[in-house]
Amino acid sequence: MSISISLRLLLPAVMTLVVTIPVSAQNTDTTNTSAVLQEVVVTARKREEPLQDVPLTITALTAETLAAAGVRDVKQLSNLTPGFHFENPGGRQNSQPRIRGMDINTANPTRQNASFFVDGVYMPGSTQTLDFSEFERIEVIKGPQSALFGRQTFGGAVNFVSKDPGEELGFDVVGTAGTAGLEEYSASLSGPIIADKLYGRVHLRSYEFDGRYRNSLNNERLGAQQSRSGSAVLVWKPLDTLRFDLRYMRQSDDDGPAAILQLGASQLNCGPFGGTFRFYCGKLPTSGTYRANTVVGTNAAGIDAFGYERDSETLSLKGAWSVGGHEIALIGSRFEENSLDVSDADLTGSPVFGTASYQDFSDRSFELRVSSAGDGPFRYVAGVFWYEGEFLSNAYFTGATLTTVPAPAAQIRDIAEAKNRAAFASVGYDFSDRLRGSVELRYQQDEVVNVSGSGVNRRTLSGETKAWLPRVILDYKITDDVMLYGVVSEGNKPKQFNANIAARSATEQAYILQTYGVGVALDEETLRNYELGLKSTWLDRRALLNVAMFKMDWQDQVTRRQVFPSPTSTTQIDAVANAGSTEIKG
Repeated sequence: MSISISLRLLLPAVMTLVVTIPVSAQNTDTTNTSAVLQEVVVTARKREEPLQDVPLTITALTAETLAAAGVRDVKQLSNLTPGFHFENPGGRQNSQPRIRGMDINTANPTRQNASFFVDGVYMPGSTQTLDFSEFERIEVIKGPQSALFGRQTFGGAVNFVSKDPGEELGFDVVGTAGTAGLEEYSASLSGPIIADKLYGRVHLRSYEFDGRYRNSLNNERLGAQQSRSGSAVLVWKPLDTLRFDLRYMRQSDDDGPAAILQLGASQLNCGPFGGTFRFYCGKLPTSGTYRANTVVGTNAAGIDAFGYERDSETLSLKGAWSVGGHEIALIGSRFEENSLDVSDADLTGSPVFGTASYQDFSDRSFELRVSSAGDGPFRYVAGVFWYEGEFLSNAYFTGATLTTVPAPAAQIRDIAEAKNRAAFASVGYDFSDRLRGSVELRYQQDEVVNVSGSGVNRRTLSGETKAWLPRVILDYKITDDVMLYGVVSEGNKPKQFNANIAARSATEQAYILQTYGVGVALDEETLRNYELGLKSTWLDRRALLNVAMFKMDWQDQVTRRQVFPSPTSTTQIDAVANAGSTEIKG
């Protein structure tokens, strides 16, 4: 049995006090004090491989590294990962990773440039309440991963690998306290249920933060956050060669109004562009007066406070069977998330407008694949994939106290549906002891449905995108410790529609197209990536140097646009459009 208790006291500035009390019945080997780098195993190509042997640009952080660096969330993870950026402007409702500078112009979870995975299972919801102490490692894979990971990995993928239930009974408790009312507590219980057959792990977490800023209207805190989450996993090994993992995770967030500064028109120092539009250039100011309305009036929707609420559930089942030098694996998952974001829309101190944004998302996926053992010169992976996702959203731009927001039953939602069917394969071969190559290919069909508008103006638009997505890799070991590799890969994002523009009259559609260049249907986005890298260890594995350079050609990039249906209209329409092409180098 092992017990681990960690207590952290976060003091002002950069001072941190960490006290760890390990109690274990096992002996600890302290005879090997050499500073040899730990070998990290990753699963970026759907099989376990040493990180330094994988010819891809990957940052992999182990549980020990995360704990030593004090990494507790995705934002802090991005600070340690070159080419990976994550921010949560305006609160925790945004969960959009950016890899290699590829910005995302939509909150639609079915159209992201990069995605999060937990144990290889796609996780479309917010990752900002995940407890990093529950992960054995985190892999950030850069560049298109469409050939093996599929849709939503246009620019890369982040995979969280959970800790396995232990062979012995173990109990972990972690507590953190800090300024501004920061309190975080988590506990895990892990161990065997039936010896050598059934194992379990249960985890609970509580997080609270009062916020660092004051609202000048009432002197109350802004930026408060509260989370409750839990997970449970069962691992069943009926045979030495057969394993099943059943995992359930639930998360709940309840945040107060975010701390947001509003820039006035007089502060916009760039432009005008296009005759009238002005923007802000340079570093944005981080100090000023925060003014957020928090008064909610009586409304049919039952809204009683400004802030952000979210509830999500994830259920997944994984199976793996090793037979005759091959492994057959399956992954099935179901995800549901409901959220409501209520915020002050003008931030002027004299409240005028408020917004209430509803978002509900659900998806299901299934993958079946077979792979070789990987211990010979020839290796392969082949499989099929099925996915369905539905995103419901609507936003009400109303008076400051939200009295006109209708009851949920009377609300009309915009709908974005995505269906994906795919088959994929990867073949690798060792041409010699030093030269290896692999070819990966995925064929997929994406069906997209967009529904928007109300009454006689409600429109349903659909389309299908078919794509072949390859990746070719060649690597050469100059020495046993130095590897040179090259990668050519492709990714895509399926076509989509502006259903809200389709709901306008023919005259208005023509005006929007002529004036703004924005139409109803958008083209598929495509990406081609060229990469050259070097992976090396030095001084008897006491030092590591990995270098990569890349060039990406992004065609028909989609960006957000705000348009008006006529020269005299004051009704702004949020739309998207193919803006052109982008070349990214780094």
